[in-house]
Formats: sequence, C-alpha cells, structure tokens
Amino acid sequence: MPCQIKYGPRRAKNWGLSDGEGNERDWSDKRHLVAPGRCSSSARRRQILNSQSLYSAQDKRQQLPNTLRQRFQKLQALITKLRTKLEEAYASPLLIQDLIITVTPEFIQRQIKSQREVFDHWKTSTDKKKLYQEVYEAVKAEIREEESLALQANNPDIRPSNLPELVAATDLLLEKHHLTRQQWEFGGALWSLYEREKTPNQSIFDRLKQEKLLRDKIAAERRKVTARQPRIQRWIHTSEAQLQRITANINSLSEAQNITREQWAPGSELMTSLQNEEILVAMDGITQQLTLQVARRTIELRNLHS
Repeated sequence: MPCQIKYGPRRAKNWGLSDGEGNERDWSDKRHLVAPGRCSSSARRRQILNSQSLYSAQDKRQQLPNTLRQRFQKLQALITKLRTKLEEAYASPLLIQDLIITVTPEFIQRQIKSQREVFDHWKTSTDKKKLYQEVYEAVKAEIREEESLALQANNPDIRPSNLPELVAATDLLLEKHHLTRQQWEFGGALWSLYEREKTPNQSIFDRLKQEKLLRDKIAAERRKVTARQPRIQRWIHTSEAQLQRITANINSLSEAQNITREQWAPGSELMTSLQNEEILVAMDGITQQLTLQVARRTIELRNLHS
C-alpha cells in the first residue's frame, strides 16, 4: 500500500494510464529465448536479444495507429464511467461515525494529499506503529471534551473546561512529530488509520465505557438538581438523548458480532479481557515514561560527573 500511494504510476504526474509494467512485457516477449539461450555463448545471446528487440520495436511501430485508436476509445469510456461515479459520490454524503461529510473535488484532493502524508511519516515495524498513538489519544480527548462542552452549553457552571490545556498538549505532540492538525482532522487519513486498528469488540468496549461515564454523570446531576435549576434539567434531558444514541450504537455493533448485552456484563470474560488489555496498554505507557525519565536522569548525572 505505501508503495502504491507514494510511487504508483497512476498517482504520479505525466504517467497517464501506464501501469509501469512495460519492462515486464518486454521480458515476456523474449521468454521463448530462455531455453535456447542456456546452451549459447554470451556473444550469441546478446546477438539474439538484440535481433529480438529490433523485431519487437518494428512490430510495435507498425501496430501504433491501431494501438492509439484502441487506447483513445478505452480512455473515453473510462472518463464517462468515472464521471458517473463522481456525480454519484457528490450526490451522496458520507456518514462516518455519526458525522455527515459532503464529498466535493476539494475534499477528494485533501484525502489524496492526506494519504501521501500518512505514508511519508508511517513506519511499518510493530514498535514504530505506536509512534502516533499518543497523538491519536490526545486528539480523541479533545473531541470528547468538545462533545461534553456541547452538552453543557446551556450551563457552563457545571464544571470548568480543560479544553485549552488539551489543545496545548496536542499542539506540543504535533510539533514533536512534525505533523499538522489538518492531517488529524476527524475522519481523515491518519485518524481513520488508527480507528481501523480497533477490533469490533474494542469499539463496543469504548462505547460501553462512554455509556457508563455519561450514565454516572446524569445520576450525579440528578442528585443535585432542584426545581430552581432548569439549566441542569435541560442538560440532563440532552444527555439522556445522547445516552440513548450510544446505547443504540452498542446494540447495533453487538448484533453485528452476534454478541448479547449479557455477555458484556461486569466481570464477564469479554469485559475482563478488554479491561486487562487496557491496563496493559496503560502500564506500557507508564513504563516508557519511566524509562525516558531514567535515561534523562542518567545523562544528567553523567554530565555532572564529567
């Protein structure tokens, strides 16, 4: 995939519809020379290859008018087909995780550019695949905070927002990895790349955590609400609507995996295994931070001794 995106002739300029297989076709035309060439001298093999190449070139020149006509007709049919597909895409907005995206020529160009940028920075080894995980988590935390702020838009006094701190932390990570916010826009190439790494069960697990968190918030606010606090009542009403959407999403994902809600009960095998995975990921992050701190402290001590 990275080679096709970065160096494929269909994506390179001035290559037209060439598939880059010209050399292979030339070798294929000479395959009948393999057997007799084994028992020939090197000079005789060069002579045979030269004669075959001259013959092939002359034959292709003679066929050039027909070849150009066939390719022109093929190109016209392809243009008509692709224009039809583009018109259908422009008329049908995309739905990505409850986000409606209108397809435009500018949107397609941005996606093509984002794909190249992904593989310009992407590393294929397992260890380096975690390179941008912290950026993904930071951007996801921003999105969750924005959703929470939208819910309490009518009552900003419920809790102070830490969105500025999250944005500042994300900006530091983006600068560290030489990335931009455009590359991490919701539904974009880098975001989708990390979203696709999740298994269906992990997606359900994340939704269940989100559901539980929101349910606990609603319960806490209900205990505090009085008749004189209509804004909190509106927030509860809005949150309950969001809770219903999350529950419906969980049910549809579970149904697609042939999993019942009972199998996700606290203490069940599925829930326990994913909770353990989450703990291991967190411990891995803590270990990496401790290792970096130890290495930094060792360098400082070495500099002091010297």
